[in-house]
Amino acid sequence: MNTDNTKTPEIKIVVAKVKADPRKINFSFREVDPVEDAKTPDYDAKVLEATTEADKYRSHHKVKYEQPASHGFNSLNVLQPLWSRPWDQYALNMVGSLRPSYIRVVGQGQGFTLDACSWRVTVHLEEDDRTIREITQEVEVGLVGAKHGHGFSKYEQGDDPKPCVAFGNIRGIKKINIKDEWPHVPRILQ
Repeated sequence: MNTDNTKTPEIKIVVAKVKADPRKINFSFREVDPVEDAKTPDYDAKVLEATTEADKYRSHHKVKYEQPASHGFNSLNVLQPLWSRPWDQYALNMVGSLRPSYIRVVGQGQGFTLDACSWRVTVHLEEDDRTIREITQEVEVGLVGAKHGHGFSKYEQGDDPKPCVAFGNIRGIKKINIKDEWPHVPRILQ
């Protein structure tokens, strides 16, 4: 029981299937104020489709990038020309061009940690354990027009901006001992 009159934040676990690949699931934690969260859509299409800010960078020379005030994280498909090609030195050279913080290569069906690591590149291989199925990079994104990185994914896929349903049973989450599987679990769940 909370006796210090401070409000304990809720944790929203966002679990979403990726339309383009039903084998994938996006999974993330967020602390939320349930009243405000229910009022706020995951993205604002009008803001994302506006061109005013984007047009500041139209130039025949370089224009210094101004970081937005708020940031989030997302995972992007990258280097599509390498998909269906072998994982070899050529592919490694091209992956290096992304300036990754880390590189991990996983076979089909092989489990991997769901930790977030900015700029890491993951190469997903086909069943033959040699052919590239896809390459993704975890990136930091400005959150102008979106509440979180998953909001961009929903916008991209044409999903409804309505907030995701939350699993709000903190005691239940603690019982499944998720911190053993995910080392960066929010403090409230530990």
